[in-house]
Amino acid sequence: MRQQKNNEIITKDLSLEVSPAAVSRFKSFCKTVLKADVDDTPSQQSIFMRQSMSIVYYATIVFLVTNGFYLVKNIIFNTMIVIDMVPLYMMVGSCLAMLLYLSFCKDYGSAASRFALLAFYTVVIAAVTVFMVSCNFHKIGLSISMCYLIIIMIAPTYKLFDTVFICILILISWWLPGILPYSDNYDMFKHFLLRFAIIAGLIAVRSVFIRQSVNERRISEMNNSFVWLAYNDIMTGTLNKKAMETYLSFVAEEMSPKEVSLIIFDIDNFKSYNDHYSHLKGDEALKSVAASVVGVLEKSDRYLFRFGGEEFVIVLPDAGEIHARVIAGELLDVVRAAAIPRDDLKEQSIVTATFGVACGTAEQLEDMSIITMADKQLYLGKNSGKNCVAANGEIYK
Repeated sequence: MRQQKNNEIITKDLSLEVSPAAVSRFKSFCKTVLKADVDDTPSQQSIFMRQSMSIVYYATIVFLVTNGFYLVKNIIFNTMIVIDMVPLYMMVGSCLAMLLYLSFCKDYGSAASRFALLAFYTVVIAAVTVFMVSCNFHKIGLSISMCYLIIIMIAPTYKLFDTVFICILILISWWLPGILPYSDNYDMFKHFLLRFAIIAGLIAVRSVFIRQSVNERRISEMNNSFVWLAYNDIMTGTLNKKAMETYLSFVAEEMSPKEVSLIIFDIDNFKSYNDHYSHLKGDEALKSVAASVVGVLEKSDRYLFRFGGEEFVIVLPDAGEIHARVIAGELLDVVRAAAIPRDDLKEQSIVTATFGVACGTAEQLEDMSIITMADKQLYLGKNSGKNCVAANGEIYK
């Protein structure tokens, strides 16, 4: 279900009907050649939580750096009574646990991340409450309370239920110290204003993060669509000429194969087919042929490029002429098996294609002279009756 949704995102608003195999080839091309991962557009929740988790990550580091030495010092010299140490232990323990989780977390939008953040904030609020009681409501209690709770305000939770839950805990941290014994020094109104400011800030920052995550997701979707438009043939869903040129350079420069083969093919008598059935029917025939070929190439992780008109190109790195000729023969049979009917010519009852095969070096691939070599073999096949494979001056039917 998620894979289907990702495919819809890539072709969204482009009015395209693209086969899953074509989308798979496009994603593979982007990841391998362009070094761009368009396999998955992050969810709004994942984007939102990534922002919050980043803030929590750096906040916990700052807290541990500023309080770690203080904690060790007081453990060694025992300068604080036990009750005063409890909230500090709670905070240090929760910060260490959160840092450990964030170090290995790969999906900030997961349920585990959600509950980890909720647990962390629960411990933070509990520590603040214990500190408020243990310090007997001195002024320092107000300062420490603000420092701890400010983390929650600037790193909100995504789910509305979680936000409500956190707000309730914050209000409990305000109300509970006021009903305990020895609460004469506790100014409930002042502390209520503090909690109210934290809650208001939490809601405001959450609203900003929501808008930011929506905008970032839209930008991500638009970027994927732009990449699709730049490197894909809109009509057939195959990779286009620009993608082919990029791939040729990639193979020549990064793979540097000892030998490389290239197959070029086009549909036989396609002009006659267009004239007889209309260009719309011709487009449908091109789509059918392309889909059949892509379905075969996907199994061997190869790409189909539309070179122009009814011509297509397949690049085979580290493949010799014999291997390329065998593949071309398989594709010739695949096009025949598609059995696209036609009655515009007496000698043809179905749509067929002619294949030209050439083998060369990485240098010939980079300067594209190998395309000229394959093109000559294609025309040899055309002049030899079509519906065949031509390689090294020989015809194979």
